[in-house]
Amino acid sequence: MLCIFCQKNKQPSEEHIIPENVGGSVISYQVCSGCNSILGSHADSELNKHRHIYDAFQKLQTKDKPELQFRFNKSIFTRSDGAKINVSNKSNSARIQTTRLSQNEFIIAPNDNKFIIKYMKKKGKQKGFSEKYVANQITDYLEWSKSKRVGDSYKNEALELHANFRSSVSNRKTLMSGKTPHRFIAKACVEFVYLLGLQDNIINLNILRKHALRGTDLNLIRCNEEPIWEKAIPFHIIAFHNNQFQIHFFAQYGFSIEIELKRAMPNITLANDINNKSLHVCKSEDTWIQITNEILEFKWDHLT
Repeated sequence: MLCIFCQKNKQPSEEHIIPENVGGSVISYQVCSGCNSILGSHADSELNKHRHIYDAFQKLQTKDKPELQFRFNKSIFTRSDGAKINVSNKSNSARIQTTRLSQNEFIIAPNDNKFIIKYMKKKGKQKGFSEKYVANQITDYLEWSKSKRVGDSYKNEALELHANFRSSVSNRKTLMSGKTPHRFIAKACVEFVYLLGLQDNIINLNILRKHALRGTDLNLIRCNEEPIWEKAIPFHIIAFHNNQFQIHFFAQYGFSIEIELKRAMPNITLANDINNKSLHVCKSEDTWIQITNEILEFKWDHLT
């Protein structure tokens, strides 16, 4: 097998395009074990640490498996039974900047008590603590807050909170400038391109595969982050739209990367059902997208 990343003939391995720990179930057998290991350690791992993807997965408590319609422009999700799930932009406070994202660690500015208290109440409810217990934890935090100095930190293991105090915190910068899923989105683009047989259409495929493996070519590609929505649903949305490859995690937070096309190709939108572990074709009609019952299945020659 010719590995789609290192371009060498090697034995194939099982590669989850979207990691299982965030609900992914699409598997490729076009990546060798060596590249698979690199991508898992340096691309997939950073995806799992991303604050908003982590939060979306935690919010997804439903056992329902609804058929959904998506209206991305208006951000309205409609179930097949007609019930609407209303969503709206979730405000990003300019006062906080998350770090060590999977560990609920925050850098806080002088007046961030409201944010921390809201977080503690939410985390306490998720963990099943009594209101009295959570109230006592909040009181403890507020007592610390009264005398905090620059450089001080507050830890609460029960509520998984670690807060560092700074006198000023800059506005949140694009997460694509740091340790974030820009390598993952390059990796996933290459893998979906080959999965769907589109490799002859993409001019900058070599740059994308190199950046996925080495993380050295971000200056040659353009990555974007999509808006955050309040509600998560049990589907990852994967799309080739004009000159972009996009993944919307739980239809709530997404990334896109620009691709250079040799020729125009039709827009493709797929939905990874994280409950049923299946990949569905999406049907586009004007301003909305509907997840159909048509499931994509891939057969690999070396397995038959």
